[in-house]
Amino acid sequence: MTYIGFLTADITSTSDYIERTQYLENQTLCLVFRTYFQTKEDIRSISNILDNHSEVLCWSLDLENWEKVLRIVCPIKHRKKVLDLVHKNCPGITELY
Repeated sequence: MTYIGFLTADITSTSDYIERTQYLENQTLCLVFRTYFQTKEDIRSISNILDNHSEVLCWSLDLENWEKVLRIVCPIKHRKKVLDLVHKNCPGITELY
């Protein structure tokens, strides 16, 4: 799970809070998963899913790593949507961090 935050002591006004919240919403994060993918057909299937969603900015799949690591970069504000997409379409993969 990924946590991003800031110290509330640094916030001096409502506009400060709104500005920092908007800043965080426009940031991206990299979701990392352990997968079971092995073949080019597996890559094609995940490619069809991830390439057709605007919430996914970019992604990579490392088939040489023993965990077959899938990395997905997305805006922080779409984290849950991307997680739901991955878990719905790729049951059995595990989020690493």
